[in-house]
Amino acid sequence: GDIASNSIVAPRRIVDTEMTESLRVQAENLTSPVYDYLTNAYSETSDQVNTLFSTLDGVHSSQIDQAAVDSYNQIFSVNLSLADYQYLLSLRSSTRATLQSAINEILSGLYAGEIKAAELQDIKSGASDQLLSYDLGAQSTQIGQSILQSVIRPNMILNEDATKIARAAARDSVSEVVYETGQTIVTRGDVVTE
Repeated sequence: GDIASNSIVAPRRIVDTEMTESLRVQAENLTSPVYDYLTNAYSETSDQVNTLFSTLDGVHSSQIDQAAVDSYNQIFSVNLSLADYQYLLSLRSSTRATLQSAINEILSGLYAGEIKAAELQDIKSGASDQLLSYDLGAQSTQIGQSILQSVIRPNMILNEDATKIARAAARDSVSEVVYETGQTIVTRGDVVTE
């Protein structure tokens, strides 16, 4: 904390291990994680939605009971109620197709970009908000939002091994902080730090 009355020079070659370690940790932390792109995430998600709707096209409302609901929910990885299925089956096929088309349009837009697990909740919320702009009616919109919440999954998966390697390389790229003999460590008038 004192003010240096004279400049101080290194009497010999000195390695500043604390500063070196600090810079290496900083380099590690600034290295972005490495992700693998899942090329089939969109097609699988889209197929899941389309198969759900095409299955409903061949089902009569009298065939829907709780056992059928549980089965469909498991097969299509969705979370719809008996009332939701009954409502979907009560719609004209053209109205159901409009809902399907809106869901697919939103999915297509989402999967044109990156979807990471850390951002999944925000992306799902955004997708639900987008569906509101389609003017499908309250119940259709709610069912569409439920389907979107169920089917959207990441298309970017963290590659932990590659991330560790990249961070280790960044750490190793930081050279030691060295004061050579005669190099000024503190200049006259500077505040002396630890």
